[in-house]
Amino acid sequence: MGRGGRKLLLASGILLIALALVGIVAVLEKGPISIPVTVGAHPFNRGPFGAYSIYSMLSSNYTVTPVHNWTQALAQLVNCSKALIIIVSPEAQYTQKDVESIRGFRNKCEETALIIGDETGNSNRVLETLNSTIRISGVQSPNPHPIISVDTPWGWRGLLVLDKASTLTSIGASTPIGRDILTGEAYAYYEDRGAFKAVVLGDGSIFINQVLQSNASGPYKDFLSSTVRHLCGGECKIYIEASKYQSLDPKAALDYMRSPQKAALIDPSSLLATIIANAIHPSTWLPPLLNYFNNIVLSLSRDVLFAGILMIFSILALTLILMRREERMPDAFLEDVREVEWYGYGEFSRRILAEGARLSKRDFLTLYTMVDGVLKSLTGVGLDSEDAVRVLESRGVERAKAREYWGFMNKYYRRALGKTLWPPIVFWGRVSRKSIGLSENVLKALGVSLMEVKGLEEKAL
Repeated sequence: MGRGGRKLLLASGILLIALALVGIVAVLEKGPISIPVTVGAHPFNRGPFGAYSIYSMLSSNYTVTPVHNWTQALAQLVNCSKALIIIVSPEAQYTQKDVESIRGFRNKCEETALIIGDETGNSNRVLETLNSTIRISGVQSPNPHPIISVDTPWGWRGLLVLDKASTLTSIGASTPIGRDILTGEAYAYYEDRGAFKAVVLGDGSIFINQVLQSNASGPYKDFLSSTVRHLCGGECKIYIEASKYQSLDPKAALDYMRSPQKAALIDPSSLLATIIANAIHPSTWLPPLLNYFNNIVLSLSRDVLFAGILMIFSILALTLILMRREERMPDAFLEDVREVEWYGYGEFSRRILAEGARLSKRDFLTLYTMVDGVLKSLTGVGLDSEDAVRVLESRGVERAKAREYWGFMNKYYRRALGKTLWPPIVFWGRVSRKSIGLSENVLKALGVSLMEVKGLEEKAL
């Protein structure tokens, strides 16, 4: 605890600077926040060909987990009664490790269900490992937009328009639930083997944002909701594929979007957010900036004159920093408060007003201390408090003059103590003489004069 107006420092400036440097180094070492730009039917892709709508729609009623790694998802699976796996148009093949992990879901859960919308055939390995009898041919229909009539065992009926769909085949007892109204080809199958159920469509487009957010989304949302309710039976954990789509950094995403056919696969808002996050991170702009200034200094340091000036400037800057370091002091008990009255400043005023007297910064500090003591004694408010302006105004001093006087005295008081370097050049003799005149005019309003000759006394109450 400090007293006498001195500041107690909890941490030195050098320590704070060191901590700041450590923080900057840590930020630079870690690198920018990684916000990948997702491509295709990824559940985080909000673009027209993303699958964010299905993820958002199902999350309102179920626990939905996007799976970026099937091995990790299986390791975190506990107390599984029912699990529903949703796969929409995967862009990459499933590895042996992937399918083994997916098969682990069926072994760990009492019931496992599957919804696949895929025109590529990449999901066939998943169907095979789960012993499903349904297969996706991967061959697109000659009709680019087949209309299928859907009739499900759980009661949903309606028409769905597909886009570049693939026909399906069954190598066992699976039920076709969606056929082309013109050709009769099967584009949707349902398989029910007790603890395992599957609904497979030869097209993932009916699950993407462009369809589920359109004005004609009603039948598609109804079909999806009805199917999930049937497979979950009221409650289940849903796992939606997120590992078989590209995740690009901003530069790769911009290169990717150069192709008009691929540009629609990326959400522009996600790309913009990623670019901004990388741009404002210190690891993006600080190293090049430091390198730029380093090159400038190295090039200029070859000049002997510049090197000398730089050294002098560094010494002066270090000296100023050390001069301005605030006083450190340990905790201490507060002493008893004393109220002090000051009488008579005649001898002091005659000395500093004497013709030819050399006045210094110490004279100004002495004057400030005496005026501060008078104000505290008579009004209870010190000169360093802005309330002094209000008090002087209440005693008859014009507000503008009171504020001007208060600002003048405290400005040079801070400068005299080294708490500020402004103004850089001060003629303390002139400042002291002016402060005497201003103080005399102001203190007269309090019934005190610096010109009274009584000697300087201090009375402790």
